[in-house]
Amino acid sequence: MKKRRVGTISMGIVLIAFGVLIFIAQVNSISAINLSIKFWPIILFLIGGEILWYSYKYRDEDINIKYDVFSVFIVLLIVVINLGIYGIVETGVASKVISTISSESFTFKIPYREIEIGNNIEKIIVEVPRHCKLNMRS
Repeated sequence: MKKRRVGTISMGIVLIAFGVLIFIAQVNSISAINLSIKFWPIILFLIGGEILWYSYKYRDEDINIKYDVFSVFIVLLIVVINLGIYGIVETGVASKVISTISSESFTFKIPYREIEIGNNIEKIIVEVPRHCKLNMRS
């Protein structure tokens, strides 16, 4: 009695499709999360189709169809991990972590100085460099 493993072909197709999906999401700035959420049931169609195909192709032979549970598990694990990574990236958590890690803070003591301003001045503009945080108190 021969054994046929069901799930290996589906795993290969899912890995290729998921790679294409991520590539398209990166090139076109489309949300990989939204695409993955919309198209994840295709994995079930692929595995079910592969089971039906093996059952139909070898219906007259004495063949034991064995489900490749490891392949199915690996495919689902890869999909969940990639969705998690893209979720972190697309929600902005990754950019906040990167900016927190790469930021530096400097404190300078500036001499205290008071300037008399006449009554005819209505507005004061203070220009600071772009990435500076300026705290002003009256």
